[in-house]
Amino acid sequence: MGQRAQSVLGRYPLLFSLLSVFGVVAVLYGFESVINQILFLADRPFLIFITGLGILVFTGSLYKSLDRQGR
Repeated sequence: MGQRAQSVLGRYPLLFSLLSVFGVVAVLYGFESVINQILFLADRPFLIFITGLGILVFTGSLYKSLDRQGR
């Protein structure tokens, strides 16, 4: 009975790890496919890179700002 009470994640960690990795890869591949269909972005990988860095910097500074207000 104790084994039945154990969570599904605890009983099948490899399965959940593989499903999680597949989910992340599928989302990234989907983003790549969408970007390739946008003609303006498909030919400008540097623009995609700079935009991605800008979004990361913006969200990081927003997170820091919100974290300071919560303290």
